[in-house]
Amino acid sequence: MPFSQMTFFVSSTEEKRRTDAWYQQVESVVTYLLSQGSALGFAQFIGELKTGTDTDRALSDAYSAKFRSLNDLENAWKYTI
Repeated sequence: MPFSQMTFFVSSTEEKRRTDAWYQQVESVVTYLLSQGSALGFAQFIGELKTGTDTDRALSDAYSAKFRSLNDLENAWKYTI
């Protein structure tokens, strides 16, 4: 599932198979993000998202040495699967 779809997926309107795939992919991406930095960096990323920061900016702030955008994260993550 492309990250552009993953970030806006609404499980209540989708079939169970797609919902299960979404949860699996999200778990994989979160695990990957945690492996790329510290728990504090991940907490910073989530905190910025909660305050309304754009996803690309939140990634860049929390993982400045690794990712500049959601596209960078997606490309790097794909190499791990």
